[in-house]
Amino acid sequence: MKMIVGLGNPGQKYLLTRHNIGFLVVDALAEVLNETQNWKKKAEAFYIKTQFQNQDCLLVKPQTYMNLSGQSVLGLMTFFKIQKEDLLVIQDDLSLAFGAIRYQHERSPGGHNGVKDIHARIGPVYSRLKVGILNPHPGDVTSFVLQNFSIDEQKDLPEVIHRLIQSLEQWVNSNTKLTANLFNTKKGYPWDSKSES
Repeated sequence: MKMIVGLGNPGQKYLLTRHNIGFLVVDALAEVLNETQNWKKKAEAFYIKTQFQNQDCLLVKPQTYMNLSGQSVLGLMTFFKIQKEDLLVIQDDLSLAFGAIRYQHERSPGGHNGVKDIHARIGPVYSRLKVGILNPHPGDVTSFVLQNFSIDEQKDLPEVIHRLIQSLEQWVNSNTKLTANLFNTKKGYPWDSKSES
């Protein structure tokens, strides 16, 4: 079974914040799959057990707040017997331009606190989908990630999320390396025509 985890913070006030891009992608995927009424709760996370591209799949939104995301990830992986190679974590990335797509496997957590907590609990051997939210003021991280996407960014989000869902369709039926080759972008949205691994 595949497990797709979108990182974010629970609560209406965080809904459209940059830190919640993982939640937004997973919510959009649940809508595409007509599963939006089927969220259940376990291990301090909302999850849906569904079929995605003819694969058994868990969609997950940890409800622990970002810094303790690994608690939910480990709990659900243990309960559903998910292998690390079948885990994908969707996160925001401050260093990538808005809308940039970057699939990676077995990398360091960087400065992302949610990913740090997952690393601390299960180790680094899993895959991540980084979505760019470029911070023009690197010293002001916390306030930036907890701000809503700008009006212009919100207009572009549906197209960005649509492309991310297309990439997830590829990932569940192949692997991270191939998906990266097909979908990783060198630039933010609107993307250039070339990709990079």
